[in-house]
Amino acid sequence: MHEDLAGLGRLERLRVVRQYGTRPCPGTAARLNQLTASAAQQVGLPISTISVLTERAAVYPAFHGLSGWLRLVRTVPAEFAPCTDVVLTGEAYVIDDIERDRHHRDNPLLRRFAIASYAGVPLRVHQQIIGTVCVMGRDPHTFTDRDLRVLHDAAAEAADLLHRDGGPPRTPAQLLREEADAQRQEADRAAGDRALAQSRAIDQALLRHVMGQGAPGR
Repeated sequence: MHEDLAGLGRLERLRVVRQYGTRPCPGTAARLNQLTASAAQQVGLPISTISVLTERAAVYPAFHGLSGWLRLVRTVPAEFAPCTDVVLTGEAYVIDDIERDRHHRDNPLLRRFAIASYAGVPLRVHQQIIGTVCVMGRDPHTFTDRDLRVLHDAAAEAADLLHRDGGPPRTPAQLLREEADAQRQEADRAAGDRALAQSRAIDQALLRHVMGQGAPGR
């Protein structure tokens, strides 16, 4: 797990993430899903994802084998994602057995979904590591050089698909507008979260008041 996520917030990397990473068109998404299914089959594990790392979260624009709420939300906090290791170091990260991995053996996310093994490789677009291609298993798995070649090949194909899907690089003016839009959206989300928390606090206070008024002896 990770406490220092500063490396995810580099401006140049986030610009590429915003243009190419999180929202592929339906045709590209279908091809990416096929890549994950093929990677899982070739390595012999039940789960594979293509992840894209924002400054705070791992987003899954394509996947194979996810279940439960993770299949619906398609995102997890970056501090719990092994893919963060790949993006921050720029190298493959392998967990043959979670019980022997000092960084992730107490990872609540991996424990929640009973993940015992993991291997991920960098996904590069325009020389920026925007995410990973990875596979995961419910049991320990000894990863081979062939397994990693499968992932590297899938990452190269995924990068090509995302590059073509994202179009030509944005102009500086376009990037500034997109960054301003992203900041406004983040501010709106934060305001919504504060309003929701305040509303819940008010509801709880009202409930305590009503229960107190109805208590015996009042």
